[in-house]
Amino acid sequence: MKKLNKLSLSLVVGSLLFTQSYALPSGGKFTHGTSGSISVSGGTMNISGSKTNSVIQWGGGFNIANGETVNFKGNGYNYLNIVYGSKSSHIDGTLEGGTNNIFLINPNGIVVGKDGSINANRVFLSASSIGDKEMKEFAKDGKISAFEGNPLTTASPVIKSNAGNVINLGTITAGERVVMVGNQVSNMKYGSTDYGKFIFTNKKEQSNTVYLDVYSNDIFVIRGPASNTIKKEDSVMLSIRPNKGSTGPGGDPTDTIGYKETSDLVAKDNISNEVLNSIFNDLKFNSSVDISDLSKFYKDGKILTADELTSINQSMDFITALYGQTQDSNNATFANALKEVLGNSYGNLGKANQAIIKTKEILSQIPKITEQQKNIQKAYDQAVDAYNEAVKKYNAALSGVTGSNASETITALKTVLDKAYNDLKNAEANLESTTASNNSSLKSSNETLASVSIDGYKLTVNGEYLADYKTVNKPNDNNSGSNNGNDGTDSGDINNGNNNGSNNNPNDTIGQQEPDIATALLMQTTDEDPNINEDDKQASIDEASTQESGNACIVSDNFKAGNPCSR
Repeated sequence: MKKLNKLSLSLVVGSLLFTQSYALPSGGKFTHGTSGSISVSGGTMNISGSKTNSVIQWGGGFNIANGETVNFKGNGYNYLNIVYGSKSSHIDGTLEGGTNNIFLINPNGIVVGKDGSINANRVFLSASSIGDKEMKEFAKDGKISAFEGNPLTTASPVIKSNAGNVINLGTITAGERVVMVGNQVSNMKYGSTDYGKFIFTNKKEQSNTVYLDVYSNDIFVIRGPASNTIKKEDSVMLSIRPNKGSTGPGGDPTDTIGYKETSDLVAKDNISNEVLNSIFNDLKFNSSVDISDLSKFYKDGKILTADELTSINQSMDFITALYGQTQDSNNATFANALKEVLGNSYGNLGKANQAIIKTKEILSQIPKITEQQKNIQKAYDQAVDAYNEAVKKYNAALSGVTGSNASETITALKTVLDKAYNDLKNAEANLESTTASNNSSLKSSNETLASVSIDGYKLTVNGEYLADYKTVNKPNDNNSGSNNGNDGTDSGDINNGNNNGSNNNPNDTIGQQEPDIATALLMQTTDEDPNINEDDKQASIDEASTQESGNACIVSDNFKAGNPCSR
């Protein structure tokens, strides 16, 4: 068996941050050419294989708490579940396999609790581990050939003495066959009054015989009233086939015959480094994602399919769950076994875990940054609209308001205009600074991703946040919208149509040079000044016509010849 390659991870996250309740199975990864989905909602996990045969590695163990449910989807599918860790698997909730065949292997042992239940066409519970070769066989044929025969008449596989015990204290419901493999197998714990039940649902037209097969190093201890311990259709025959014999069924469950729950039995021979290699190799590539669409990830420049992305996420879930178990002092036996298997590469497991955590953390922040950028841009756009509306009303008043209250009306509108101008300048400054800050965060994130990469394989976040500056209208008197009437700046200083805010003109002094058209309109009379010649009159008319036209101005164009907003 070859040693594990040096770990290399491409840090990719799609749907991101797979989470589940504490007791549910964790770190699930489809392997050996099989694929599928694993989803969690509350206390329910749904597992769907995309092919008839599925092999799933559980890096964080396989447990179901009371009140929780694990559903294996499909019809007539075969699911092989390989469990990692130091503790036995506890099924205290519901494992629902429907018409599928469910195989569960944990070298430390398996306990179906008194409130637990398993329902499937075939149920296979084993504390005898299998290797990469057998997993490949299952992926192809949906069988583990060593346990397909009759334990009473065929050569039974060797069950290691350090294998865990398999105990059923709950209810196992099967269509045609239940197989239990362990050092010791029982439907009762030592010294317990609890006992498990077996229910077979096949009818005669489906199969004339149902089987309860036991492979163990000791007799099969089965207790409880015979009529209640094993139930079946009257027309169907029951064949109990323990390779070492049995004590029943029947008997008093209060007697001292029974087996204890086991744990801390996993050894290096129970862990396949070929399997671990295949999972780590899933992550050996450079990847990238664009801030504009985090649902699309690229592997070496080519977009990943949904199935590929799911597989990568599962690999990361497996690695983080596996690493988490090594950090639990209760799993010291497993950690030591894993060290023996991984050798010098064991230290890279921690680096990989840290890289995955950092990547998920960074990618979870990008939608927040993008939303902030959108909100700041929206606030700026609203400020532009408010300012343009204020300019429109002010210009209309200049050209049309008459009467005794005209001066007060125009003064009030000018106050509104000046406030809108100040709000716009603030919104523009905020947009500019926020855009710069967000792009700086992206740069820092990519530097972090590069620093936690392993063997140079990393994720790159592409894209840039851009500020979209708008064109604004110009007051006709060229004297409104000023922050400070004496500082030479006015509404013409708004950063129109420029992405970096560099076109503000500090020499724009229209507010000081042009006459106040509002005042001129209020003071005009029907009497003509005899001292004004015809040429001066025409020039005045042309100027007023230009100023009252309400042209939209781009600041950077204000000084171009022929621009109606030029001064």
